[in-house]
Amino acid sequence: MEDRSAQDREFEESSSSRLMKQIKEVCELAGAKTEEYARISRKRLDVVSIGRDIHKEKAALGGRIYDLAEAGGELPDPLADPQVLEAIGRIRDLERSLQACEEEIGRIREAARERVADVRRKYKEGDEDR
Repeated sequence: MEDRSAQDREFEESSSSRLMKQIKEVCELAGAKTEEYARISRKRLDVVSIGRDIHKEKAALGGRIYDLAEAGGELPDPLADPQVLEAIGRIRDLERSLQACEEEIGRIREAARERVADVRRKYKEGDEDR
């Protein structure tokens, strides 16, 4: 009877240990995904903000070209206008910033995939040690 009781205790300890290990793994995975989503959300807000700025700059650029056309006389070359060139420069800078944000989102996702794989490897290796 005592042998059975010792076996039961050993089984319960082993089951409890496996359960705790699984809980730790799930918590680490949840933490990694939460961090990934938070960082990506912040970058997406940057993307939206930059997109709005690009839209505003393009609207201002269109307004300036309209003003040039309505000024009367011979239609000037809009690309010779310093305000037009400045607006185009700002738009290009914003588009580069937008591209950088998109690339950063990709790096965040890749880093998160690697972290998740590391966590899974860590717990899988622990299982194989048994």
